[in-house]
Amino acid sequence: MNPPSAVECREGWRIGRQLAALFFDAYRKLLNDPRREKTRRGSLRLWPFGYDQGMQPLILLTNFAKATFTRPTTFAHRNDGWCWLFGWCLGLLCLCCWIGCKPSAPANSVVPNEEPKPVVNEPFSLREQIAQQVRDGRPAEAIKLLDELIATKPAEEVALASQAASLAFEAGDASEAMRRLRELIQAHPQNVELRRDYAGLLAQRGYRFDANVQYRLLAGRVGLSPPELIGLIYPHRPQVNFESKPDIKDRDAVDRKGVLSVVAALRSRGDLQEAIDVLATSDEIKRNDPAAVAMLGWLYASAQQESQWIDWAIETDAKRLRRYPAYWLSWGIALRDGVLASQTDVKPATLSRRNDFAARCFLEAIRREPHSQVAWDSLSATLEVLDAESKVVSAREGSLKDARERLSERLLQLDETQWLANQLWNAQSSPVSREEQAEMFDRLADLLWKQGCLGESLGWQSLLASMHPIRDWSTLRRTTQETFTKHPKGIDERVLLVGLDLEQFADQSSVWMEALARRTRSETATGNPPPTSIESPQARLVDVASEVGIHFQWFNAVDPVESEFRLHEPLGGGVACLDFDADGRVDFYFNQAAGEATTRSGVKPNALYRQLDGKFTNIVDVSMSDDRGYGHGVTAGDWNQDGWPDLLLANFGENALLINQADGTFEKHLLSELSETESVSSESFTLSAAIADVTGDQLPDIVEVNYVDDSAVRKPIERTPDGTPVKLPGPLHFQPALSEVLVSNGKGAGRRQSLGDSAQSRSTGMGVMIADMDQQPGNEIFVANDQRANHFWFQAGDANEEQEWRNQAAIRGVAVGPGGDKNACMGIAMADFNRDQKLDLHVSNFYDEWANHFCQTSAGMFADRAVAFGIDQLTSRTTGFGVQGLDYDNNGWIDLLVANGHVEDLTDRGTPFRMKTQLLVNQGKRFELAKMDDPDGQWERERLGRGVATCDFDRDGRLDAVVTYADSAAELLRNETEAVGNYIQLRLIGTRSERDAIGAHIELTAGDQVWTSVVTAGDGYACRNEAILHFGLGDVATLDSIAVQWPSGEVQRWDTINSKPIDVNRRVGIVEGLKEPFEDR
Repeated sequence: MNPPSAVECREGWRIGRQLAALFFDAYRKLLNDPRREKTRRGSLRLWPFGYDQGMQPLILLTNFAKATFTRPTTFAHRNDGWCWLFGWCLGLLCLCCWIGCKPSAPANSVVPNEEPKPVVNEPFSLREQIAQQVRDGRPAEAIKLLDELIATKPAEEVALASQAASLAFEAGDASEAMRRLRELIQAHPQNVELRRDYAGLLAQRGYRFDANVQYRLLAGRVGLSPPELIGLIYPHRPQVNFESKPDIKDRDAVDRKGVLSVVAALRSRGDLQEAIDVLATSDEIKRNDPAAVAMLGWLYASAQQESQWIDWAIETDAKRLRRYPAYWLSWGIALRDGVLASQTDVKPATLSRRNDFAARCFLEAIRREPHSQVAWDSLSATLEVLDAESKVVSAREGSLKDARERLSERLLQLDETQWLANQLWNAQSSPVSREEQAEMFDRLADLLWKQGCLGESLGWQSLLASMHPIRDWSTLRRTTQETFTKHPKGIDERVLLVGLDLEQFADQSSVWMEALARRTRSETATGNPPPTSIESPQARLVDVASEVGIHFQWFNAVDPVESEFRLHEPLGGGVACLDFDADGRVDFYFNQAAGEATTRSGVKPNALYRQLDGKFTNIVDVSMSDDRGYGHGVTAGDWNQDGWPDLLLANFGENALLINQADGTFEKHLLSELSETESVSSESFTLSAAIADVTGDQLPDIVEVNYVDDSAVRKPIERTPDGTPVKLPGPLHFQPALSEVLVSNGKGAGRRQSLGDSAQSRSTGMGVMIADMDQQPGNEIFVANDQRANHFWFQAGDANEEQEWRNQAAIRGVAVGPGGDKNACMGIAMADFNRDQKLDLHVSNFYDEWANHFCQTSAGMFADRAVAFGIDQLTSRTTGFGVQGLDYDNNGWIDLLVANGHVEDLTDRGTPFRMKTQLLVNQGKRFELAKMDDPDGQWERERLGRGVATCDFDRDGRLDAVVTYADSAAELLRNETEAVGNYIQLRLIGTRSERDAIGAHIELTAGDQVWTSVVTAGDGYACRNEAILHFGLGDVATLDSIAVQWPSGEVQRWDTINSKPIDVNRRVGIVEGLKEPFEDR
């Protein structure tokens, strides 16, 4: 027998629902029937409570069945035999109850003979005509006839008009269906099922906010299903399933799914430009649909399309849009990112309070969508900025600082709420036990109550009660009545907004709108600056690793795992470029795993390749530099300040420090042996590390960037009986870690400090960059975090005091990506990419998330300009790990070399696994994919790229690179590009400053040209660059000056070297305090 069709399933439910309605109606009449003595003594006493309490389990069952099996929701239709059978069985059950409970007339009653009323034939004729039109596939004609029937049968308006809406939807006119249901609800506001039908249709078509308004009205008052309640927790996700990325060129598919659903799917994948393209040309925008118009503004702001956003803001009717959270998010982002400040002529007083208005905008969005992660994260960042500006705003419970503390707690609650909702979502395909489900219902109810979402909390309590019939329904009913009496909307707004008084943040809408109105379209239609025409030669970077004697491959286990990885297994290992023997030629150290995490049981050694006459020899054994920990990252630096670079190995397990003995050997120490205090982490899992002075005492410290702190990482993946993983692990499945600093005591040891000590300081660190990024005394620590906000650590207190570390990532503009999204950040490159004499940060990200390109706008403040530089189009379809700035053709503009590769084989879902390495060419105002001189097809190979480090291993003035992979041998890319410009390389040696001079700023001048750089440590993901500063100079043959600002504060400047002009195409050594630089051969 074939399974029933979707139509049959719905018909089964329809009949069952009608029979159930008859039963409920009959029972309600019975409660008020004077002849109900028999009923009191009979079967209906099986309900021990009143009508509402007694019927609640059956109502819940009915509602849950309908939502689960027939309603178009996020959670796929169940058009199978179970649905069909369920609908019919429920109908028969209700029919039996109705027949059995219908009161009989008293025995002595007399039923008078009544003449039958005349039958009106017209409605029956109309019904037959309607049925015929439906059978003939003419829904428009059927709808017209239904409207006629409604006029003659007003008592049946709800059923008939609902049928008309259903026909309109099935005919492809969703807007008409929504209009009819909306008008029905206005006429029948107490009809719960009608409201749920309307909400379900809105959600399916992508009108998430409008749908959630309806669901919030119902939550706690009627029994909503888990899918409906979960939809409230994820307000910006699509409510229909997308097996793969929507194809915006397939207009029929877009129309079937709903353009706003498609936009939500694209936005959640990071495809902002495609979301804009499909929405801007849609019928919804043409007919000025307010939800669509508000969404378009949010997309423009998130995608940094300033001129388009300004035009949108000028032309839209704000009064129609203010009810939508997308409208407020759009304005908040534009204010936060400085779009309005740069495009209007508002008074300084207004401009100085733009962050107050931005905070107001994000609060308005939260009032409308209490679980908007984007709004909460953006509010947190904005309040940090306001606090830093010392604008203490009075709140009901104290200062803004107090509110920020409550906000930190709220963010943790929101994280847990979303995690639980996600677990329940996954339970559809991987069911959990009844006890686990009850625990999650209970915890969600508690969390939502604490967040002020009272109706939602009651909704989950109702579901919990339906699982435990012995629970006191009367108590729940009393709580519900008291709650809605005090808070009719089901929300305690004071709790929701963490005690912040909305009116304390000025609504400056009218002021900014007046400023915008003074502009014309011609003033705003400048768009992103066009790319400059910088001539770039074909790039030629050739792998010569085997040719020069380098044969190294990282392995993730004794028996390598190729897919379905545990968290640590696809992350790869890194490389350090260092001159360990001080012969002027760079050597390479590779970290290896090839064992089980934390056990120091690796079956393959690390590798130290020493360079002699352009060839490399692995001397890891004779140099006593091996380590059998589960290796990831590696870095180099002069820990003991003896002039010989040491090595720091970042492991999953204890990290190791290899002290260079200056005789070709190393002495190994586990960091626990050098620490005067214990680590705060119980499970050391370090991906990247750095050696640099971060306390200001001119002694190098050790910075360990930790990923997670959870022993569950090492557990085998749980599988079903057929071997399929129950779920694949991700970083948010485990407890995040605190990163740490081993503060040097100057005697070869130190004391441990954590970077922050609160739960908010824990994160999933992958990459690290240390430098003086704001040209204020002291180095800062930038940490790229995986699926959590980035950290930007500044020190408070001087070198003689206990350090207090403050995360200022949100204040500085580098915490999150466009629109406030937390990205899966990994690699980091630092350089003056746009040649404005300020250092910028480029951060690689996950698939469907383009890279961040944080350009420094003022001292220590950044704005993400990825879209303006075209980086979104180049990186959104890659998973970027290691990235380095590399001026491959020495034209003075820093390019980008990116190693790409996914962390899991999802090719069956259309997501690439292995990926190509990319060279992105800096064209001044845009980046473009390099044109490679690649006759052997090397750059077409797809692999799991991981670490990238730069060096000039052959000393020819063209920067080379080492790239490591998780699935193949490491590459040494020799730069053989022809027609390159001039260059100069500098090597700095500190004396008053620490010897590696981390944080020193360098400025070169030639005519009106200026080149800026800084000495860094960490160098991003798992790697260490050669400790030189390389400047491409184009056709400049002589420099006018070299200036160095040392970490100690000393500044030196040279206009000549040894009384001669500063010639180029050489490497120069500079010693702090020494009168003249020297030729560094």
